[in-house]
Amino acid sequence: MVIAFSGGGTLGHITPALSFIQEIKSRSKNVKIIFIATSKDEKYDILKNNINITKIYYLKAYGKPTKITDYCKTIYYDWKVLSTIKKILKEEKVDLVVGMGGYISGISIYIANKLKLKTIIHEQNSVIGFANKINLKKTDVILTTFKKTVGLEKYPFKTKWIGNPRYMDALKVKKSAFLDKKNILVTSGSLGSYQINHVMKEFMNSPFAKNYTITLISGKKYYDEIVSTIPVRFNFLIKPFTNNLLEEMSKAGIVIARAGSTTLFEILGTHTPSIIIPSPNVTHHHQYYNAKSLCDEGLIQMIDEKDFDYLSLNEALDETIRKYDSYLEKLKHYQIGDVNDKFYQEIVKVMNRGEKDESD
Repeated sequence: MVIAFSGGGTLGHITPALSFIQEIKSRSKNVKIIFIATSKDEKYDILKNNINITKIYYLKAYGKPTKITDYCKTIYYDWKVLSTIKKILKEEKVDLVVGMGGYISGISIYIANKLKLKTIIHEQNSVIGFANKINLKKTDVILTTFKKTVGLEKYPFKTKWIGNPRYMDALKVKKSAFLDKKNILVTSGSLGSYQINHVMKEFMNSPFAKNYTITLISGKKYYDEIVSTIPVRFNFLIKPFTNNLLEEMSKAGIVIARAGSTTLFEILGTHTPSIIIPSPNVTHHHQYYNAKSLCDEGLIQMIDEKDFDYLSLNEALDETIRKYDSYLEKLKHYQIGDVNDKFYQEIVKVMNRGEKDESD
């Protein structure tokens, strides 16, 4: 059997796929795995060096144009990449395509459905993404990360909540025996965030910071500026990037982060109290809804970016420390079962079905 995974644009669409792939290969060593990603994903060693993937195709997909000047370029490259995906799926004799999110995932699932291949979507956010929305009718199974996902109301018969597989990886992480609740980890996704870095720069230059040990993962784009504007102190560590966020979380008492699905489930799995600042610069404000669903359960603390400054951060840290034991208790009682096993069982069910109905 040949399975094609597709997703990319950020690590949030890639790392969950790698967890699923590991599960498949641990159970079915003869399954061949290929991966269809974007040309921008070539920089991720975690994907490039994965021994479970037979071949990776990096394709130049522009996605929806945001400017008129991009329109002709988008039409040309997307027509070309659609043809390339069709060729890949045929030449590799793919049996199943799994979409993990991002524009490249959407068009891969679209072509797979046109070819009457079996398809599975893993929606990572609490609001269905545009790339997934266009494929809902013809996709065999829709797997969700959050209990409630907006936009799937018409498809309850083929929708199943399983969670994010990074939760399983995070559960295996052992917290440091010398954990200090005032040891703070700040991360804002693989690309970094200007706003979070700006607030951290102010906070780390304020008297409040002396009470904490802070590890700031700035993102490569912002690293030089941040290093030059934050004082050198024994309790500050600034990194441009990390390939092992779970290891960093194992040493953290509190995490300050964006509300990407993967990051949130790493926080849940490591049982780390957190302060979450959803990015307003995402489609359908899905990060806000991701965070709100967990905030409503008392699992995280959330601050809107418009209210996020070094003073509100200090207040949030004080509150998190006051309620630290309460957060820990709720995090330890949050359980979603074996995400990877649930995913694998859905593959088995889909592959045991007959061919797709032409009326789908």
